[in-house]
Amino acid sequence: MAILFEQTLEKRRKTLGDEHVETIETMNDLAVAYWKAGKAAKAIPLYEATLVRVQAALGEDHKDTITIMDNLAVAHVAAGSQEKAIALHQAAIARSTPNWAKTISPRSSR
Repeated sequence: MAILFEQTLEKRRKTLGDEHVETIETMNDLAVAYWKAGKAAKAIPLYEATLVRVQAALGEDHKDTITIMDNLAVAHVAAGSQEKAIALHQAAIARSTPNWAKTISPRSSR
């Protein structure tokens, strides 16, 4: 499966550029494929590059940024880097909390 994502990423980079949201999305998809295949050593640097680009394109508090940050944390767990994973999970939670507070509304008590 990673081969398909690698080919798609190459095409998107050529046609859309490295900073395009669809290219960034494909980078994340490829990193997920690497992680699922047990290749954390390939997934981690790709997640890191993806995180930098998504932060620049969408902002640090965007849900996609938070998701990629969390994906990177999970890859660090798989690689045995617990300290890095914990720090990334904590950062993702800190960024998520204000967004969740805006989307959760109290139910009426009828």
